[in-house]
Amino acid sequence: MAEAPHAPRLPQLDGLRGLCILLVLAGHALQFRGGHAQGGEVLAGFGVQSFFALSGFVITRLLLEEETRRGAVSLRHFYLRRALRLVPALAALLAAVAGLMLVGLVTDESWRSWLISAAYLRNIGGTGTTLAHLWSLALEEQFYLLWPLLLGWAPRGRRAAWVAGAMAAVVLARTVGIAFALQPPESGVFYLRPWYRADALLVGAWLALVGAE
Repeated sequence: MAEAPHAPRLPQLDGLRGLCILLVLAGHALQFRGGHAQGGEVLAGFGVQSFFALSGFVITRLLLEEETRRGAVSLRHFYLRRALRLVPALAALLAAVAGLMLVGLVTDESWRSWLISAAYLRNIGGTGTTLAHLWSLALEEQFYLLWPLLLGWAPRGRRAAWVAGAMAAVVLARTVGIAFALQPPESGVFYLRPWYRADALLVGAWLALVGAE
């Protein structure tokens, strides 16, 4: 069994998470109403960005606390905790969608897209709308996979500066990509791909590091 993290819980973060979810739901509701699509998109986008920042903050705080308490981060326990938290719900969703695909009630998803979604790669590939919302979960899972390794590699005492540089690089890549039309804007590449969207997660990580260093 994975060891439970010892970082004190901040109940305020639960309230912020709830607010982010409400913003996303309200934004999507506005998008379904005539004449409010743009406002709904902005509202939902702000909620998603804020949720990413919270995730980056919480995960980094847990990693730093374990590093301080034990001298190092147990990657095995970290990945196991993430899997126990997220995989059961995803597996239930994918099983339900697979059943609906088999009986012909879901026709917009291909089995290739289903497999891509199961591999936490929906922000990089896949088609259809039934599982399209898994792009955000994919981005977070990619962060969970790489961030503990990168954080352990970064020199202590300079991590906040290192993350600030990484944020700037992501923003620059997105700005250059949009300004020079490296990809069609309507393709959603600049909204979905991790190398264009990881800055929101890194903002949260930076805030946690600034408070610890």
